[in-house]
Amino acid sequence: MIGDEKTLIVVQALYRCLQVRDPVTAAHSLHMAELTYRLAEEFDQSNAGLYFAGALTHDIGKMGMTDRILKGSGKLTSNDRIHLLNHVSDGYRLLNSLEMPQIILDIVSSKIPS
Repeated sequence: MIGDEKTLIVVQALYRCLQVRDPVTAAHSLHMAELTYRLAEEFDQSNAGLYFAGALTHDIGKMGMTDRILKGSGKLTSNDRIHLLNHVSDGYRLLNSLEMPQIILDIVSSKIPS
């Protein structure tokens, strides 16, 4: 189970939005969630669902990216790279505003560059 009912509903809704926005990113997120869940089953079984949810939403900030950056195959400019990196903090802010559990926030923010 992914935390409480509110967390489950929010995570499912956000994932469905990501599937509509970019199926490739959604597929990547699902794959990462499955791998993360397997690891959590070994090391923190009681929170495995939250780890799954965190990995499933780790790229949720990419929903705000332009198609040129998100789906493009060309070389990224330095400005594009900044926008790409901002998806981490954008996703964190979104999930934090929705009062997601700390484990989910920690996973989403783990890629914030120092």
